Amino acid sequence: MRTKDIQFLFITLLLSLSVYSQTWNYNDRILLFIEAKSKKTIVFINDSLFYKNGKRFQLKMTPFPGKLNEYLALNVAEKTYLVHSGCGPVLEFRNDSIVRVDNSYLHNNQFGTTPFIYNNQIHFFGGYGLFTYKNIITRYDSKNGEWNQEQTFGKKFPEARCCEVFSFRKNNQLYIFGGIANDPKNIRQVNDVAPFLWKLDLPTMTWEKMGTYNSKLVSSEYNSIQIKNKLYLFHEILLEVDLEQNTVNKYDYSNHIVPKAMLAKNDTIYGIFENNKRRINFSKKTIEEIKGKYLGSEPFILSYEGINYKKYGLVGVIILFILVGLITWYKKKVKKGPNTKITFNRKTNEFEFKQKKITSFEENEKKILYFLLEHPNEYVSLNTLNELFENAKQTETVTAVIKRRELAVNNLVAKVALITDMPESSLILERKNSEDKRLKDILLLPNLLIEI
Repeated sequence: MRTKDIQFLFITLLLSLSVYSQTWNYNDRILLFIEAKSKKTIVFINDSLFYKNGKRFQLKMTPFPGKLNEYLALNVAEKTYLVHSGCGPVLEFRNDSIVRVDNSYLHNNQFGTTPFIYNNQIHFFGGYGLFTYKNIITRYDSKNGEWNQEQTFGKKFPEARCCEVFSFRKNNQLYIFGGIANDPKNIRQVNDVAPFLWKLDLPTMTWEKMGTYNSKLVSSEYNSIQIKNKLYLFHEILLEVDLEQNTVNKYDYSNHIVPKAMLAKNDTIYGIFENNKRRINFSKKTIEEIKGKYLGSEPFILSYEGINYKKYGLVGVIILFILVGLITWYKKKVKKGPNTKITFNRKTNEFEFKQKKITSFEENEKKILYFLLEHPNEYVSLNTLNELFENAKQTETVTAVIKRRELAVNNLVAKVALITDMPESSLILERKNSEDKRLKDILLLPNLLIEI
């Protein structure tokens, strides 16, 4: 719905209802919502007065259990449903009429529930009924008009609760905290539930315990509304909960204006406001207009599974830097230390790398390695290496010996480069012979071969 449309609706509503506002009582039951299909503002007052976009209409109704003020207005796609707060009956607001669409019954089992929409289906979390508090999730199936319980998962599950439960939706994640439940040691005593923030991953229906929140600041007496990615709580002062920044910003109210029934669009609240003289009126205000004097900020989540963020945050950063330093030092040590060298084990008569036996060396390649062990890090003439590949039992040409030598050297260098992840250019060094410049000396596997 466009902002200009909403502004027009509420200006019309304000003008048309101003003549009635003087006769309202403070305790009048008011249900305020926007119809999904028409995008028009709907107001029910004491189940008898019906206003649509500021104009009074005659409400048509089919029989349904209870009173309208016991129902919650929820929009699903292009339809507006009124769902009984105790779960069960579902009404559709359609063409200025209320039509019952469910095949269920009045459960009276989830009063004080936390409703949410997922996959265009109505869900209830928690609630109270039949002398018990709930932590279940029920889902309304619009195809058969019945309710079913959803299977949830997780290592831990939130405590059963009802009423004054705060919820915050971010994409497919639902966050909940707060609520009340009775004391199992004294069933007539009602207490706040444990101050934990819970996250429900909706695609998998998996619960995750996020941490302990600031319950001394955030109490169950607050009314709440989500605007973009922040949750606003209204009571004695205005609280702005920012989960991403883990902060609660505190504000006084501007001119003591407190919203009583609210709808949010972008950063604007449309609804019914109470002033310091306990008079109510229909209006729209941005959240910045409602904010008064800034009163400071406090952390929202105080600890995660018993670890205090504020106390141990700096220690955690220091430990992280130490770990990074140790890992870096270890990698350098491994890179430069003995474990990065090719080792010849005299006991096993095997060549090893990082304590693992090398099985890929051929016999001619091993001849070169044995020679290098006897002449560590020495430049040698290629003619000297030729002697390693001469066959005393048969006469061979020099060309055949050279080819066998070159093949063995090239294969050895290639295999060592693959094993050690070193470039081939660093494994074979060349220089001119000091006595005969026409000849070439080579240094194979410099500083890479050791013996144990």
